[in-house]
Amino acid sequence: MTTDLLFVYGTLRAGGENDHYLERAVCIERSCWTAGELHDTGAGYPVLKQHPKKRVVGELYAVDAAMLANIDELEDYVVNGDNNLYERIRQTVFGKRQHEAYVYIAGKPLLNLEAEISSGDWFTFSNPDSGKEEGA
Repeated sequence: MTTDLLFVYGTLRAGGENDHYLERAVCIERSCWTAGELHDTGAGYPVLKQHPKKRVVGELYAVDAAMLANIDELEDYVVNGDNNLYERIRQTVFGKRQHEAYVYIAGKPLLNLEAEISSGDWFTFSNPDSGKEEGA
């Protein structure tokens, strides 16, 4: 079985609403990052735009072809599509080690978003109370 590496930074992360897409995947790095700028779509999920000097945090998984095909469908990505919501590219991911992995980035319909998530972390943005103690 052939596997690829996939960096996820939004709803596909563990605890996200779409993490079930990766239930059979092997987590390679739970805490890692890649170059990019994170933006809020306003629709309950983020998008990564390419940026050489900013960081987006996420997780790295080993996925098989069937998992990748299902995630392509979720991300509205079609190989050589001309109006994909997301594009899938290979990019360097940094963690305990350096890896080349697939990353979904903004396609044409998402390129003009301006609501930047300055932390580069979807979970801290979408769950602002996640770091606080209960009752605090």
